[in-house]
Amino acid sequence: MKESRKADMNANSSSTNLIYKLYLFNTADRIAAIAIAVFVVLFFASSTVLAGTSLPKTPSGREDYYKFLGIDVSEWQGDINWNGIKADGVDYAFIRAGATTSSSFDLKEDRKFDINMQGSGSAGVARGLYWYSQATTEEEAVAEAKKLVAQAKKYDVELPLVMDLEFSNGRFDKAYNSWRARGSAYARQRMTSVAEAFLSYCRSQGYLASIYLSTSLAGSFSGVDTKSLADNSYEVWVAHYSNELSAYPEYNVWQFTSTGRMQGIKGNVDCDAMYVDKSARKAGNPGLDAEPANTMVRYTGAPATTNVNVSDNGKALTLNKDYTVSYMNNNGKGTAYALIKGKGTYVGYTEVFPYQIGDEELLHSADLEPSQAVTGIKNGKTYVKFTAAGGDVDDYRIEYRNDDSEEWKAVRTGGKAEYALDGQYKQIRVSAVVGGQLYGMALPDNSQKYEIIDGSVESDYRLGGKALCNRDKFKKINKEVSEDVVI
Repeated sequence: MKESRKADMNANSSSTNLIYKLYLFNTADRIAAIAIAVFVVLFFASSTVLAGTSLPKTPSGREDYYKFLGIDVSEWQGDINWNGIKADGVDYAFIRAGATTSSSFDLKEDRKFDINMQGSGSAGVARGLYWYSQATTEEEAVAEAKKLVAQAKKYDVELPLVMDLEFSNGRFDKAYNSWRARGSAYARQRMTSVAEAFLSYCRSQGYLASIYLSTSLAGSFSGVDTKSLADNSYEVWVAHYSNELSAYPEYNVWQFTSTGRMQGIKGNVDCDAMYVDKSARKAGNPGLDAEPANTMVRYTGAPATTNVNVSDNGKALTLNKDYTVSYMNNNGKGTAYALIKGKGTYVGYTEVFPYQIGDEELLHSADLEPSQAVTGIKNGKTYVKFTAAGGDVDDYRIEYRNDDSEEWKAVRTGGKAEYALDGQYKQIRVSAVVGGQLYGMALPDNSQKYEIIDGSVESDYRLGGKALCNRDKFKKINKEVSEDVVI
């Protein structure tokens, strides 16, 4: 996690040489050339500050994942304009809480930690924390983790606490070399044990925990056993400076460059890609249920959020104690995302909810949505009945299938709030059609034996001209649907 100023030096050197050569021209040519030189200088200045780094090519195996852009920073980035960071499309940041010196086991807090936490929080950037580790024993790892947790307790932290494990030509390197001298298996066992000591302490204090390391350490026979950590619901963050990443199935976050450029930061910054499976992970808690308070939020020019309520078998859970919420892609109009991560008892639970940010037309679109759909099976037909939308709509569309492996089929009702489908179908959803766009989605409460689908499934629905992602969350019903639906 180091920065480089080579781009700045090259830009400044090129600009200086160009200005120097201007003196070889006559006065008229000199004036014209000066104007060009000023443009070049301004171009270099703006391109190094305003051109934000974007997400890399999606790695193999992460095509059906949500993808979010982030950075990681420390005191070495100097003063940061966090509003500029958010405006450049950055959704989260891992902020250094401190570091252990390489020559002796001395724990030092990052000088910019508090100001970075305050600035990022005010700008709406989700935060995780990391500690630059040089631990060589389990006891040292716990000591580092305690310092990190103490820093974390001063703020609401949405993302994991991270052990940043790196070589630095110091005592940690010497310890690793001595372990390797006893064989790769021994080195792997020692590295993993030290890492587990750090991560397990963070978890014992109610926090999500993750490890940061290079792909060489993650993939080495003498490195950390990241698979065992991932199997224990610890997250893995790998550094690999390339256009592609492969062969590391356990990772959640990929640090893809150390020379990124963002508004609000002078010089280079590490940039990261976070990948979140679109299927919700309940982590052994099937009773978990989360719902956003609003799926449509007014755009005001500032990052827009929506409250998310999470319950366990009907019992309301507590934000920042049982779960955290991070808001992604919520700067402008369109589809934003609420990323929910379980804490404490619920560690390992992850779910993403899409919601819409738009204008007044979007907010009033609820008048165009059907509701209260019910279905029934009778005489080989599936009967569908629903409450019509309150506003004027052109038509209604019913989609149907038997399980999530099938493609949806669709039929229009001719404006009626009732319809009989030929055949028996277990999954039904109803939407209104207005001006060629689909609004809302009504899911029947009593459909026959719905299968459990925990994921957020992207659909082709439109709302206010913007793409809308809809959840198909079907409840399992252990009895046949009654046939009392009268059409």
